[in-house]
Amino acid sequence: MFAAARAWWFVRRPRTHGSVVAIWQHGRVLIVQSSYRRQFGFPGGFQKRGETALETARREIFEELRFTISPAALTLAWEGSTAFEHRRDTTTIWEATFDVPPAIRVDGREIVAALWKTPDEARALPLTPPVAAYLERRSSRLLDASAADAIVGNRSESRGDEDNVRSAPLTGTGCETEGQW
Repeated sequence: MFAAARAWWFVRRPRTHGSVVAIWQHGRVLIVQSSYRRQFGFPGGFQKRGETALETARREIFEELRFTISPAALTLAWEGSTAFEHRRDTTTIWEATFDVPPAIRVDGREIVAALWKTPDEARALPLTPPVAAYLERRSSRLLDASAADAIVGNRSESRGDEDNVRSAPLTGTGCETEGQW
């Protein structure tokens, strides 16, 4: 079935919209492998007509992993367009962070694997373009924030004022895949 969709995309070159969710737990992110794609990604899928990006994310999490996530648990993390599988795909990436990993069920049909990976471990895998862009940008932002913390920390240590240490926010624009934070 998915091969037929790819053939249709090759002919039509459509614009598609989807939502995926980066599920974080103690510095690890949940990466899934679908039965129809070589690349790993986040759980999620195509947006249905009349559905918001948030509704898509919640529906897809339930369909693929069999757990319910509240809208309040999801934070908009990235939105961008990439050329992928002969289509122009606009993807919204949501983030959710859990102290305890959610109870997920992989059905072995659509999703064949769900793995908790550090960002570095995940980036070593073949990833879908939006997931690769998100992880790369997030890691570079975290590195920038760590460097800023070290600089501010050194300044505050010299003054003995530890309350001045702060992190840079994960905001900004730009990415080779036309994404925005």
